[in-house]
Amino acid sequence: MIVYDHALNIAEREAVGTYLGGKYALFAAPSAVSGLSATALNQSQVNLVWTPSNRPDQVVYEVQRKTGAGSFAKIGETTGSGFTDSGLNAGTAYTCRVRMRAMSGTGAYSAEATVSTLSGPRRRYPPRACACG
Repeated sequence: MIVYDHALNIAEREAVGTYLGGKYALFAAPSAVSGLSATALNQSQVNLVWTPSNRPDQVVYEVQRKTGAGSFAKIGETTGSGFTDSGLNAGTAYTCRVRMRAMSGTGAYSAEATVSTLSGPRRRYPPRACACG
């Protein structure tokens, strides 16, 4: 048991977890996520998929995105091998990356995948009059 003289903040907990996980882990630290691909679903959603881990321990995938030359920001986490990012702007390019976390540590980021959402709404045509007999 480890006792501290204060409540640990998130960064301190992660540092302690990484240290203890590396020192006493039954599993190696995660590797980088591979096979990341991104596909636009519509004007406001993209789907990300990657090669799932074959690790026997529990992993969490952290998903990040940026637009243009901006900074990456965490947009979600999942235990699966895919993620749907929604609430995006139409016709905008997004760059995404993923990394894996386990009790034994955090892996490196995947290669980046860039995808553009579809542009503008679909044109809707009025129904045609039917000259049926």
